[in-house]
Amino acid sequence: MATRPEYPARRKTSVDTELRFVPLPIGRRDPVLYTITTAAAGTSVTDATIASGSPVGVGDTTITVNALSGNIPNKAKILFNNGVTVRLTAAATASATSLNVAAVDGFDPDAPLDTTVIPPGTVGVYRAGSLTAGTEYLSVTPTTVALWAGEKLTFTGGIQVVVTKDAPQGVVTLDVAPTPSLS
Repeated sequence: MATRPEYPARRKTSVDTELRFVPLPIGRRDPVLYTITTAAAGTSVTDATIASGSPVGVGDTTITVNALSGNIPNKAKILFNNGVTVRLTAAATASATSLNVAAVDGFDPDAPLDTTVIPPGTVGVYRAGSLTAGTEYLSVTPTTVALWAGEKLTFTGGIQVVVTKDAPQGVVTLDVAPTPSLS
């Protein structure tokens, strides 16, 4: 709730007191500084290998892999050696052999008609703690403030990301605009 301003009359000013107000231009607000800390980097997983006899096809939402060597968080991307990237829809624990992913999209108009997008034996990699080009989700320590869509966050080193979805206080994953190439 707004607070009542202290008018000069309450301060016993004279009748001839001049008041000057300098309104801010429309749409301008003073910047507010607060700290957002990216989550501590986990362990990269470099052995997400598609299990023998379990090729991944277009539209698959579950993929079978050999036992993972580490944890992979929800919404993380796994890049496979053949260039296909999948995004997890649920966290995967170390030694997991089944991964829930967003529907695999492997349509390539120049490729022969084949529904196999990731053949058995293809190795996938999850890079923990990296902010690579195209990052859409940013893991952070619980935020101390609410963030609104459109807010620009500038990190040490000048890296900037824009929040794309309102985030309440205490959130640990921020939806951000895909990051541009950092090179």
